[in-house]
Amino acid sequence: MNRRPDALTVPTAAVGSDGDGNFVDTITDNRITRLAVKTGLTDNGRIEVTAGLAEDTPVVASTKGVPPPKTAVRPQMVRESS
Repeated sequence: MNRRPDALTVPTAAVGSDGDGNFVDTITDNRITRLAVKTGLTDNGRIEVTAGLAEDTPVVASTKGVPPPKTAVRPQMVRESS
């Protein structure tokens, strides 16, 4: 696999897909927001996000069990160590 050390990656569980393509769930103003993303390489439990996500945008760690978009939530922020 070609490694790109500066690539933006998220846990593979954070990326879902539907009829419109790949997405991640984020939290904006304490509400679930879905962002369409383009993905690249997958390696060691991480997936590269090549478009649609800024590096400083927090993502929900898993798409499983996430409430529908616009649902009000109380996020608990956890920073990943690099």
